[in-house]
Amino acid sequence: MTTKRMYMELVGRNSLPKGELKQKMFEFHNSYFGKSSAVRKVENPSTMCGSCIQRVKAVVWKIYHLKETRQYKELEFTGKLGIHNQPIYKLKDE
Repeated sequence: MTTKRMYMELVGRNSLPKGELKQKMFEFHNSYFGKSSAVRKVENPSTMCGSCIQRVKAVVWKIYHLKETRQYKELEFTGKLGIHNQPIYKLKDE
């Protein structure tokens, strides 16, 4: 799974990611440990803890939001923050 596909599948998703999406999200999160102030520790991808998964999801969106150039033109910031101050994105209306 590509990083772009991961973000596209996470847009508007209120449920917890599972399977390949969850695995990619944790790998992406952990790859930013020591590189981003948003990632405070390496997270265990085999966790079943819902709040842990939600926290990682929020950090993944913070990583995207903190980048100077947000690379996916299909995504648009709504101006709102969700749980754990997660920036909320939506697919752009075309």
